[in-house]
Amino acid sequence: MAESILKVTESREVRVRMDLDADRIETVNLVVVPRDNDLVEIDLERHVLGFIERAGQVFVALAGERLDRAEECGQSLLWDHAAAELIRKARRNQEHEPAVRLK
Repeated sequence: MAESILKVTESREVRVRMDLDADRIETVNLVVVPRDNDLVEIDLERHVLGFIERAGQVFVALAGERLDRAEECGQSLLWDHAAAELIRKARRNQEHEPAVRLK
């Protein structure tokens, strides 16, 4: 999955499954926007959550609307785990800044 996501040439929608707890799984639809060969922008409901950059075999989740100011919020060997970390980070931030509404 990760290889095909990083080789996109146009924006596309991707479903990410997230474990909420031992009994619940949530599916979130994200929009993946290519930036370069190893970097994609991750959007949710027309809001930029951040970026995922491939560094060797690791996917680095960078939270923030601007790449030059984005902060690392997680790393994973799996692309979808890095994407899920961006969603979790955005939800934690939403608790402090309710102006941005994420499901």
